Amino acid sequence: MGFRICIFFSAFLLLSGTMPAQDPVKFTRHYAGEYYWTEKKAREELSQCPFWKDIRPGMVIADIGAYSGHIDLALSLFFDNLTFYLEESQPDRLNKCGFYEMRSHFEKIHGKPFTNNFVFTVGDNHRTNLPDSAFDMILMNNVFEFISEDDVFLKEIRQKLKKRGKVYVKTTNDFKGPYFIKIFEANGFTCEHAEFSAGQIRMVFNATEKAPPRPEDIFDAVIRRDDDRVKSLLDQGIDVNIAQGSAGLLQIAGSIHTNLKVMELLIERGAKLHSETKFIDSPLSKLAACGEYEEVKLLLDKGARPILEDLSMAAWFSQDVRIVRLLVEHGADPGPVMGKGWKVYDHAALSGNLEIVKYLLSLSEAGDIHARDENGQTFMHWAALGYNTEVMKYLLDVLKFDSSEKDKNGMTVLMFAAYGGSMDMMRYLVEERKIDVNDNNKEGHTAMYYAHDPQMIQYLDSHGAIRPVQGLPASPSR
Repeated sequence: MGFRICIFFSAFLLLSGTMPAQDPVKFTRHYAGEYYWTEKKAREELSQCPFWKDIRPGMVIADIGAYSGHIDLALSLFFDNLTFYLEESQPDRLNKCGFYEMRSHFEKIHGKPFTNNFVFTVGDNHRTNLPDSAFDMILMNNVFEFISEDDVFLKEIRQKLKKRGKVYVKTTNDFKGPYFIKIFEANGFTCEHAEFSAGQIRMVFNATEKAPPRPEDIFDAVIRRDDDRVKSLLDQGIDVNIAQGSAGLLQIAGSIHTNLKVMELLIERGAKLHSETKFIDSPLSKLAACGEYEEVKLLLDKGARPILEDLSMAAWFSQDVRIVRLLVEHGADPGPVMGKGWKVYDHAALSGNLEIVKYLLSLSEAGDIHARDENGQTFMHWAALGYNTEVMKYLLDVLKFDSSEKDKNGMTVLMFAAYGGSMDMMRYLVEERKIDVNDNNKEGHTAMYYAHDPQMIQYLDSHGAIRPVQGLPASPSR
């Protein structure tokens, strides 16, 4: 099964509301507009975090679930001579164009270019792809509570720390501190600092001290796969739906590798397994998104009823067409491509998993797969934001999408690729599909206007792109 690091909080924001109108003039600040802090705001936010007082010159820091890299860039306003590794679970979540756009913002505040080193790392279902024994600090902000196999992940994290390295955990989601402490200490860490205030949890863990003994309870039994102990405690009257904030026993059980026996016991004793209105409260949503096929199958076989958000997250994060197929077969109806379930298709396009794309577009419910949304965009435009050129080849060569089509604002598929940040996608469109790098939209902008990654700008330069006359490039928004 493996683990998958799933960054859900920002994704959850994308799930609310209706399909936004898309104005290329306002296509700015990729996915993280709320993190374009002032220097004062950055100091206020960061100085509250325990890592603030521990940073020293020369440190190597990993930001797992880095998203836009806003924490690392904001820290660069105040600290020099650092190396940051920005890690994400899939390329579209670690968009270099978005990073460089935000970097320009913070360097403008700083008054000079940053001297810190930034390294981009994309993990997968089984590993972070970070170097071993390399890190003084590992930061996890609103991420650990949504990792699929906590014990496997923490074994991996221990390998990445230097001898005296520390892990800094923060969450604003509805989880309780004891959940984090129990799972970390069950896997060889010690909590040396914990604070809970203003709806936030901040903790520091090290892997060198011996954790103090703590009274065991049903959460420990679930984490340790002790089904006999779980059964005994339930027989004593413990509520099977007891929770640590949003994390119920069933969700915790599913977050431990090869813990199906405990999950089955909890379900037999009446653990709630249906999706709720918020996907982060649902075991099915989390496990579907994290690619846990056996766990998802168990929940569905036992009667869990999937909702559209479960399917949307699975299409985006799971990288497993079997899970997407299971959810559809058990009643998750994506509807037509441009219908109420448009995010399912949008997220499938972003994920770049060809098998998931093929399956969803083959459903009779998908309707006219070449349909346009209110902005004149097709599934092809969404796929251009992804990082798998095989998906784009399939759309153009097999499904006969037209790469020359523009949306209602004159946006080309190459402009979307520039915004998406994939060099492979850009090369494919320019070199194989012969897209004109200087084609204008209705605002007079070309693909160069929407690129921020220096490598991408250099590539467009080398293919005869004309630079924007005024100002820095801006990003197209969806």
